[in-house]
Amino acid sequence: MNFLRSANKETEDIEVSPDYSRLYVGHNNGTTDLTKFWYELKILDTELNEVYTDQIELENNEALNTMDFKFNANGDAAIVARRVKDSEDREKGKPNVFYTAAVLRNGEVTRYQLELGGYHTSDIQLTFAPDNGLILAGFYSTKSENAANGIFMVREDIEVQGLMDIKHYEFTVDEITRFSSEKSEKRANKKEETGKEVEFRNYDIRNIEVNDEAIFIVSEQFHITVLSSYSASGSSNTTYHYNFMDVMVIKLDFEGNVLWISRVPKYNYTSTSSSPYGFEAMFNRLGSAFSNPWGGYNGINTLHLDQEAINNASPFSSYNYTTKDGNIYILYNDHLKNHTEYNPKKIVKSKKGGDNAVTCLARIDNEGNLSRKY
Repeated sequence: MNFLRSANKETEDIEVSPDYSRLYVGHNNGTTDLTKFWYELKILDTELNEVYTDQIELENNEALNTMDFKFNANGDAAIVARRVKDSEDREKGKPNVFYTAAVLRNGEVTRYQLELGGYHTSDIQLTFAPDNGLILAGFYSTKSENAANGIFMVREDIEVQGLMDIKHYEFTVDEITRFSSEKSEKRANKKEETGKEVEFRNYDIRNIEVNDEAIFIVSEQFHITVLSSYSASGSSNTTYHYNFMDVMVIKLDFEGNVLWISRVPKYNYTSTSSSPYGFEAMFNRLGSAFSNPWGGYNGINTLHLDQEAINNASPFSSYNYTTKDGNIYILYNDHLKNHTEYNPKKIVKSKKGGDNAVTCLARIDNEGNLSRKY
């Protein structure tokens, strides 16, 4: 359960282990004269006694941005963080950031540095393989951190304490334009014909699931548009437009080969003139518990939606999911026409509280086949 992620010095990272026996707390810190900076992490037991404490020194004044933290079922813990290169280490035309990962096993830490050569890392998360080795996976781009040309994955070799070769998979134009409008599809095909890059935009990895057979990357297309207006009297009004779009699930084997890509078509839209939650905070205000899901499409026994989160509009527009028996179940809101008059090239925008709004449950089976019910 991720409550917050570090985006600045005032933010805490908090994570609970799967068996509820450990609590991870981390934050950026520095000296009062701002000459030294470090990331400080602690692992506590159920009595809040310190089991482990560590500090990661920062070579510059950039706050370390933790991308993901995971506890393994055997008690191991791992973190991956985004770092900014010092000015003297930057090269023109190449990414100015790199990523560091640390694994804690039996009180000892193994650290790794990950760079994708000339590629930008669009997003990254980590998890543990069945052999307890670390897995790092995410999106990469040839242009920027806001786009995605494909997927990368790298595994840890525990015996030699090193990272194996990075595996890459480049998205096809068909995969990128599957739910695009006809106009966008034509534009993408023209770019491909002229040798230009075609890529996804604004996809965020929400989690990486692992079972004994494969790895599943769960992501969502999401972006916020901010518009401000000013009156003659000098007052201002800022409107935040939230766009929660397709959910994409990617299945890989442990060699990094993509087995299938499945996408749930949706387009949830809300807006608010009040100050928004930070995304991670608002996303976690939407909670659900599943028991025996999809028993004849009637198997949701328990569903709890935080009322304040619903009233806020934004969290209600995302999704929640669970896994069972090799299937992935995704709960989300949708527009009725996306089921009764479904057109993959024209996904109807669903607004919170609209007359045609319906709650849907999608199932992606072990072969990547998608089925939906509302």
